[in-house]
Amino acid sequence: MVRKEDKRNKSMEGPTMPNLPNEIVFDILSRLPVRSLLRFRCVCKSWNALISDPHFVKTHLNRATTSDNNTYQQSQRILILSETVQSMDFETSSGDPSVVELDSLSKISKCSLFIAGSCNGLVCLECNQDIFLCNPATREYRKLPTPGHCPTILTFYGFGYDSSIDDYKMIRIIPNNMNYLGISSADVLTLKTNSWRRISDWPWRGFPDMGVFVNGALHWLANDANYVDYLIASFDLAGEKFKEVEKPNLGDEKSNFTIGVLGGCLCVFHYHHENGSKASTIWVLKQYGVKESWTKTITIPHFGVPKCLNYFVPLCITKNGELLMRVNGNKLYEAYLVMYNPIEKTLKIFRDLMITDGWFRAATYIESLVSPNGDKGIERTQA
Repeated sequence: MVRKEDKRNKSMEGPTMPNLPNEIVFDILSRLPVRSLLRFRCVCKSWNALISDPHFVKTHLNRATTSDNNTYQQSQRILILSETVQSMDFETSSGDPSVVELDSLSKISKCSLFIAGSCNGLVCLECNQDIFLCNPATREYRKLPTPGHCPTILTFYGFGYDSSIDDYKMIRIIPNNMNYLGISSADVLTLKTNSWRRISDWPWRGFPDMGVFVNGALHWLANDANYVDYLIASFDLAGEKFKEVEKPNLGDEKSNFTIGVLGGCLCVFHYHHENGSKASTIWVLKQYGVKESWTKTITIPHFGVPKCLNYFVPLCITKNGELLMRVNGNKLYEAYLVMYNPIEKTLKIFRDLMITDGWFRAATYIESLVSPNGDKGIERTQA
């Protein structure tokens, strides 16, 4: 016989969690956004262990990075470095971007940070010789070891994932002089070894931007040996070899272009003249390594473009098919995010950014559970 007091106590306990099989719990949780999973780690010890498990982290990442999965577009964000470090959600239902200040990352260095690379939710930030690997979604970060010799202010970087050893690598390329004349030296850091080592020299000229990670390789814009034309330089992370990626046929004029990633494919953003007017055309490499697969996709006429806008760099394509780009203005401290609608052929300023040091840095990243400290969780720092 159950007493009334026992019944009343049980009714106050609330509903109990159903005892689901572990594989069902795993499947459900691996489909949820990072922000929810960070809260759910506090539900119980078993959930905390599951969400922190390397196999779960990889499964969650694979689902988040599948381009035909709606979760992929929901997890895409933009990291903006201006006066502070900010994370922007540009896929909000209201149409207005949601911006979050990442105070913990803004405080990791007193000098202006630069984005050195982005891959699988991890972002590399660099300032002078200080290099930080962070996950903006989890707020974790880790300071990487300082290289043995001092780089120049023109040193550039790349960061990506080497699937052959299941590890991340960072490469830095150091020009031997301030004019980029002569061969530049190159170093690589493997995250698990946590040390730098010298590799083969960088054989090209010019000043590349942040390395673009596609198909297991990093890519930069570079000059040929005679400074006659631009080329696409690549570094295969598994084989650790430099090579040139054939660019699309951009015409007889000297090709002025930038590179990026759209829909998981390497792309070229070509500045040229069309019908007597300036225009920008996007080419996408549909099949990596096959020159014939370069496909012209979008042409943006510069007619009607606000005069304050200059030098477009593609960031991503939204779920509505619009093209989001970063752009520096004609003046030193002008910086914008702009959105182009290829159907309506309209271009609008998405966000006006005020910067104080004359540099505007922005890169896309996905929200993931990948830790900058790897599976070991060593030297863990979290705000």
